[in-house]
Amino acid sequence: MDKVKKGDILFVQYDAFGKKIKEYITDNDGVVASIKDYPYSEPGDSLGRVIYTNNK
Repeated sequence: MDKVKKGDILFVQYDAFGKKIKEYITDNDGVVASIKDYPYSEPGDSLGRVIYTNNK
């Protein structure tokens, strides 16, 4: 339930040697609803969920 703002880093992907592959950032403000706790993911797997909010 952490709050995030547009542009915040949500997840960082590393290879088996610890080299950073990619950073995933949020497109909008929102609240983190879930984070995958299993360290291995296949392409297309969900890493977590953000509930987007409209603060206008």
